Amino acid sequence: MANLSSSLAYLHAEYNKISGSIPHGIGNLANLESIWFAQNRFSESIPTDVGKLRKLYELDLGFNNLSGHIPSSFGNFSELSILSLAGNKLDGNIPSSLGKCQKLITLILANNNLSGILSPQVIGLSSSYVALDFSKNQLTGFLPKEVGNLINLEYFHVSQNMLSGEIPTSLGSCIKIESLDLQGNFFQGTIPSSLSSLRGIKELYLSRNKLSGSIPEFLERLQVLQSLNLSYNNFEGMVPMKGVFRNATATSIEGNSKLCGGIPELHLPKCKLQHSINQGYMCMGILVIFCIS
Repeated sequence: MANLSSSLAYLHAEYNKISGSIPHGIGNLANLESIWFAQNRFSESIPTDVGKLRKLYELDLGFNNLSGHIPSSFGNFSELSILSLAGNKLDGNIPSSLGKCQKLITLILANNNLSGILSPQVIGLSSSYVALDFSKNQLTGFLPKEVGNLINLEYFHVSQNMLSGEIPTSLGSCIKIESLDLQGNFFQGTIPSSLSSLRGIKELYLSRNKLSGSIPEFLERLQVLQSLNLSYNNFEGMVPMKGVFRNATATSIEGNSKLCGGIPELHLPKCKLQHSINQGYMCMGILVIFCIS
């Protein structure tokens, strides 16, 4: 890095086979605005002096072999709008200092070994986020209610972690969401009725949790919903038949043994209640005939 000019603004070397560690002197390139090192073979830890790059607005180190913790010095990025560290071997907690990056709109940390909780300081202090992806880590605890502050959020994925508790009702405030993926966790309780506010949602994935209760009818009224996965939970009762539920290839509900009804392509048993109602109507008809006679 000593041979590079301090006036350098863009350092792009993505999609190569560069190996070794990221040089520690990178923090001396004070005018850097954009670093793209994705899809290489960089290893070892991320140098903490990267946090000295106050003009940086893009940092993509995704899909390398980086290990260690995410430096807390990343909280110094006052101009950063895009941060991708996906597909590495990073561990430890997600530093709460990331909440200081008030211009951050895209944060992609998927496919690592990150642990600890999703703190309100990380995802609840700024309304600027458009895309958040924490999938395929080892995160625990509850999904904080502060997620409802993310009024500009369009893409929110936390699949394949160890999150628990109920799905926060505050998610209904994220009315711009198009893709919501909570599958592969330990969420329990019912699907909150507040999600009926997500009128622009196209993908909703809630499979492989511990959700229960009935499948809410409002899901069939989400007009742009194209893909719905509710499989392997504890849902029960009648499956709706309108909206996304009219398409068996767009709806996945297997692994819920107490469901009934729905379109024939789902191959579910008839609902006993509906069967009883039909029998009741038949009996009433017979009684009416006898009375007339």
